[in-house]
Amino acid sequence: MYAASFPWTAPSMKRALPRASGPGRPRPPLLRPAGGPGLLKELCRPGVVISVTRIMALYVPLAWMGREWFGVAGIFGAFALANVLTGVLGYFWARAKAHRLCEAEAARAA
Repeated sequence: MYAASFPWTAPSMKRALPRASGPGRPRPPLLRPAGGPGLLKELCRPGVVISVTRIMALYVPLAWMGREWFGVAGIFGAFALANVLTGVLGYFWARAKAHRLCEAEAARAA
């Protein structure tokens, strides 16, 4: 227990690390084999979707256009613009998700 050796760590950080897999023990997440039925679920998580969107749908086209129009400075401008647009996209996505969760909770309580 690495965190337990420091007295200033929070009690929640002092739990033991997961043990290696063995008979009757599930594998820790980093030791699971790649692929399988859970891969698509992991690839559709909001963070992965937002990151792929930022790179493939925003940064690459904006960097290409920025280089054509403004040279190397356009590439850096595209990077900044792609990050700002991704932040706005993430904000509205999280807001919509929170709204859906609140509606579901209200429907369950009623």
